[in-house]
Amino acid sequence: MERDELFAGVRRVLLAKWDPCGVGDNPNLTDEYDGYADDVVDALLASPSIASLTAVLEDAESELGVVLPQEQRVRTAKRLLSLL
Repeated sequence: MERDELFAGVRRVLLAKWDPCGVGDNPNLTDEYDGYADDVVDALLASPSIASLTAVLEDAESELGVVLPQEQRVRTAKRLLSLL
């Protein structure tokens, strides 16, 4: 899978499963998490694991000033791993 294709999949997962800002239903904000999607793609390519992905998501939440349940991070990480 090429990086661009993986990025598109990550973008979809972040909006549908993670979505800490609650913008996933707004078609005008599909790029809301693109800065974090790059970090997720890097983690998927470098060390794909639940732990590495949940750490990336938790760091992003910290930047956003949001804390989601760990269960949601784990579900998102599992879905992200399925993109590989």
